[in-house]
Amino acid sequence: CCEAASALADRYAEEAERLAERETDGKRRAELIETARICRKVPREPAETFHEALQALWFSHMLVMVAESYPGPGLSPGRIDQYLYPYYQGDLAAGRLDREKARELLQCYWLKHNYAYDYQGRVGTNQGINSGFGQLITLGGTGRDGGDASNDLTWLMLDVIEDMNLLEPKPNVRLHEKTPEDLLRRVAGLIARAQGSPFLLNFDEASIRGLKWQGLPADLLWDYAPVGCLENTLQGCDRSGTVDVNLNIAKAIELTVN
Repeated sequence: CCEAASALADRYAEEAERLAERETDGKRRAELIETARICRKVPREPAETFHEALQALWFSHMLVMVAESYPGPGLSPGRIDQYLYPYYQGDLAAGRLDREKARELLQCYWLKHNYAYDYQGRVGTNQGINSGFGQLITLGGTGRDGGDASNDLTWLMLDVIEDMNLLEPKPNVRLHEKTPEDLLRRVAGLIARAQGSPFLLNFDEASIRGLKWQGLPADLLWDYAPVGCLENTLQGCDRSGTVDVNLNIAKAIELTVN
């Protein structure tokens, strides 16, 4: 698996280098060279910048999609405003990134999630080109201490949702009793103007109680994120593959009579 990840990243690096050699625009050429550098680094090595973290996230997403024979069961990146925030914050503090550049990178990332539709159209699968793929991203919610976890990246991603207005990724916002009023109003305005997204998860308190009822570890419940058709699950240690419980009745009969 690690070798496959490295091979995939190297192919992208080689293509970026090839395009850079032919590029006459200096700014675009510099972007391609930087893209190649990043693809030589992640995901085989840890990301250190926001751009590297986004690229590592997308490579990882593609690899799991391949493993799941995607289009598949709602593969979702989870709480990206939480685990990408340290990279974003660090780059801003170091002067490597400004808010507008981060916005542009996120817009490019948003586009990538829609490649699944292009794939489906080319291979002719029967799910239908207008079907959703359930690639959910989760914003907001509570932190480990029970307080509101929204941050500047949460707000920036809401801007990107409004900018792009695409089918994928499907954004949702975790609401709770401490959700800031201005965040509620921003999300409500988005829903009124856009395609009915982001989804609203009302409320963290009820969702966490439900996960606790299922017997999941209490110290992890605050970090849940929905997948696919909004099934709540834990990040990085759980798999909520609800479509996996579809039963083959004919096979059950065959096994019974034989």
